[in-house]
Amino acid sequence: MSEQQQDIPSLISSFLGNTTKKKELDTEAKVVMPSRDDLKLRTTNGNDIETTSSQIIKGWTPSTTNSLLTPPNVIGACDIIDHTFGKAFAKSLQTELEMNNIHEKLEPARTAQDLQTNDLMQSFSAFTGTTSNVRSSVRQDLSSIVPRSFRKSPTFRTKYPHLHKMISSIEQTVSLYLVDKKQNSFGNVDINLDLSLTSVQIAKYKGDGISGYKRHCDNGLTCNHDVSSTSTEGANHRVITAVYYLTDEDWNDDDAGHLRIYDLDKSCSNDSQKYYDILPYSDRLVLFRSDLVEHEVLPSMKRTRMAITVWLYGTVNQHSKQETKLQEMVKNEKGYKEYLCSSIPPLQTLEDSNYGDKKIFVSIPAYRDTETHPTIRSLIENATYPDRVFVGVVYQYDTYSELERKKYEDGKRALPQSWTLNNLRTLTLDYRNATGPCYARYLAQSLLVDEEYILQIDSHMRFRTGWDEFLIQQLHQCPNPERSVLTKYPPGYTLPNEISSETRATLLVPWKFDSHGMLRQKGRLLNESETLQNIPCLLYAAGFNFSCASVIKDCPYDKHLPHLFFGEELSMAIRLYMHGYDLYSPPTTVCYHLWSRDHRTTFQGDFGTTNDNEKKVLDKKRLASLEKVKCIMRGDGDQLGSVRSVDEFWKSLNVDRDKKVLYKGAEDAGLSPDSFASHSSALLESIANSIKNM
Repeated sequence: MSEQQQDIPSLISSFLGNTTKKKELDTEAKVVMPSRDDLKLRTTNGNDIETTSSQIIKGWTPSTTNSLLTPPNVIGACDIIDHTFGKAFAKSLQTELEMNNIHEKLEPARTAQDLQTNDLMQSFSAFTGTTSNVRSSVRQDLSSIVPRSFRKSPTFRTKYPHLHKMISSIEQTVSLYLVDKKQNSFGNVDINLDLSLTSVQIAKYKGDGISGYKRHCDNGLTCNHDVSSTSTEGANHRVITAVYYLTDEDWNDDDAGHLRIYDLDKSCSNDSQKYYDILPYSDRLVLFRSDLVEHEVLPSMKRTRMAITVWLYGTVNQHSKQETKLQEMVKNEKGYKEYLCSSIPPLQTLEDSNYGDKKIFVSIPAYRDTETHPTIRSLIENATYPDRVFVGVVYQYDTYSELERKKYEDGKRALPQSWTLNNLRTLTLDYRNATGPCYARYLAQSLLVDEEYILQIDSHMRFRTGWDEFLIQQLHQCPNPERSVLTKYPPGYTLPNEISSETRATLLVPWKFDSHGMLRQKGRLLNESETLQNIPCLLYAAGFNFSCASVIKDCPYDKHLPHLFFGEELSMAIRLYMHGYDLYSPPTTVCYHLWSRDHRTTFQGDFGTTNDNEKKVLDKKRLASLEKVKCIMRGDGDQLGSVRSVDEFWKSLNVDRDKKVLYKGAEDAGLSPDSFASHSSALLESIANSIKNM
């Protein structure tokens, strides 16, 4: 029921607990609200409560923003925040309502349609001389609206300080994360709020196994069925629904009273209808889009179910994606789509999500590899926004060989020239001056200009369609995107362009200590995931990692690790951890790696054929690099952070560095053994064996 449909003076009188005359109420409603500076108010039970101008709900995460701004589907336009204000706050709010006799002020709830029907019945009664009153057939709760005019008065803050804090916290948090353009990066979706229209309802359902609220939409008779077309331009409507529960602390499944969220596929029968049930735990806040989500309140079986609903009004404006001129030119060039990944389903991204003009820099060290340019082609052709993808390549080949030089020049000419002109940056190093992957990755990082994100890969890879949008989306799913890294060992492909059908996630885990005392790692294949949640990990893959470009300031690649292979990834994992970065594996396959080296000359192959004296020099350099990594393993060195300690790293990894022992469960990385595919070890063991000979 909307606030306009109720008798506001009597409502205010009810909340004040007296019979104030209408004229007095009109005067009070005009009182200007005090400023939002910090206040200390005394509650009705004598306790003090702090309210500040920045009452932001701490449990709000990037995924909350994603769900409410650009949900992947209707049922996904909802998020849950538990322990929202704390157990003590919830209890104090309950006490506050009880001391103000709120339960006596609740009346049988009626919908707008009930009121219209009641008006018709009253008109009919005028002619018949009978009296009638409609009882809602849709909802059986007791409820009351908290009048807007009363909420603006100083009296409300004094009598209901906890309720005031709850409402203002929801308003401020939603405004910050959904309206403030500095906080959300979804450039194609705008939500505008009119907080003067905020509506608040207190509702109670008896625990009689009967009282509930049938399936309905908060924004009218029906909700929008299409998340890709969610504009509500024009008049303000309910946009965000926030439900805060004040049930008993030990509420459980037996008590029921779930909030049921429906998918909007009305072609399905009731038995096959998709839905998600949410228990009304105390201090739980459920937020959803009022214009998208149809929902139902199921009956409580034993105890009274109390909830406060806050409706925020406004408009949702969605702008369509527009291809840039460069995108059109790239797609019209000859040979485009040769490396389009059509055999694998595109990556699932948020419908019409748009991360503004954010750009990705792709760092590629390429050692005498003819797959370099097919890799770049795959990047471009499978990107949603190829014009926002910038590639930095460090070529390492025989610059004295006309044949080899021509091979790389021809490969570069095969790239879309409209893209190459502005988006490709290169350095060329004669392979004889190469010192291994660390120096090459350091040089590639130096080609970064002003891109917001960095993707580091190897020079022999293939990508799934939509990889660029997906990686940005998944990075922003992390609790702290600016200090997070997505990384994993990808499954393989074979030449010329045979891509594996495997799309399940892999997770990096400890494997064993080698003869040099270096911890080795491997990837393990996970079972199919039903969500798009990233999987926490502690280890790092040099051939695939994605993060904000600011990571280079904290953890640039160490150029002083010549001829190092095993130890490169471990040193980066420890440095990132100590600098406060969290690592995650994406929940699905983003790209594919060519694990065979038959098509190219390897660094080890070139430098393993030198004479004995040169080999001794190279071995000495390699051993010096290994010793440097061992110092990092102990927490010694000048490139380590101080946010977390190295001992915390090894403890979290479940590995004893000094005894060189992997404790039970280390290879499961904190997950249940059932989380991994049955043939995971065999599949990734073959990858590990391939790496061994690199």
